[in-house]
Amino acid sequence: MLRRIHRLLWRVEVGRCGPLARRLARALRALLPVRGIAPLTNIVLGAPSQAAPCAATATIEGVVFELDLRQSLHRAVYLNLFSLELRRIVLPLLRPDDLVVDVGANFGFWALPAARLGCRVIAVEPIADTRARLARNAAHNGLAERVEIVAEALSDADGTLAITVPGGESGQASAHPDEGIDVATFTVPATTLDELLADRPARFLKIDVEGHEPAVLRGARRVLASGQIQYVLIELASPVMTRSGGSAAALIDVLAGHGYSFVRFVRANEGLFPRRSYGRLTLEQLRAGAYAGDALWVRGR
Repeated sequence: MLRRIHRLLWRVEVGRCGPLARRLARALRALLPVRGIAPLTNIVLGAPSQAAPCAATATIEGVVFELDLRQSLHRAVYLNLFSLELRRIVLPLLRPDDLVVDVGANFGFWALPAARLGCRVIAVEPIADTRARLARNAAHNGLAERVEIVAEALSDADGTLAITVPGGESGQASAHPDEGIDVATFTVPATTLDELLADRPARFLKIDVEGHEPAVLRGARRVLASGQIQYVLIELASPVMTRSGGSAAALIDVLAGHGYSFVRFVRANEGLFPRRSYGRLTLEQLRAGAYAGDALWVRGR
């Protein structure tokens, strides 16, 4: 019955009506004990289909994004459910003419709002189709001149890297895929953050590469040790990093060893519950690897 209702709503374009869909999502956030973004998007939009491209647009932080509602990340952005708490923390840190480095830029969710604030952005996106969408989004919003798009992956050495995209989900592209998942694999050129950034100081570095974060940090030893990067936002998801031989504890030690202080950890679904208070997690809790989310660090104290 629920599936029939979804099909009917989609047929009359309720699901495609962004403002109405977003109001419904906000209401459900307040009323239902929905844990996780995917269940909430499925309630509002219906289960995703891989049949044909489902184009849509959404305006987030003043930026118009071209989206494909077959992808779970795009669906969350369409309903304005993605990184709600992180945006409240991160965007106020950015100032005009700051340099922002976005490693794993995807379609530009972080890169383009930073550019709109007047920042200069280096957006690293190795997958060609995703990178093309990023370029279109930058051009459509008049931000192309502020965004340097890098068609490589970042790792711990120059060379190549095999990256898989499971089930067409660009937000899950990884050099360390889970076993038994239907994937498309791409071999892409790779470089290091040390080489990419050279001696340019950066206000903000964001790293979200689905388990390859430890390798990215190994290739950033010089720029991290020099202090030329002020803030680092990095995904901590131990089950994914375990596939690459890394761990949350080891990643924490690397950043602390380079003189970075822990500021805040934002859990993956934090912000989905308007009336819920989240406890602040300590570094010792994060070392245990029981949580998934993003950790913010600052150089010094």
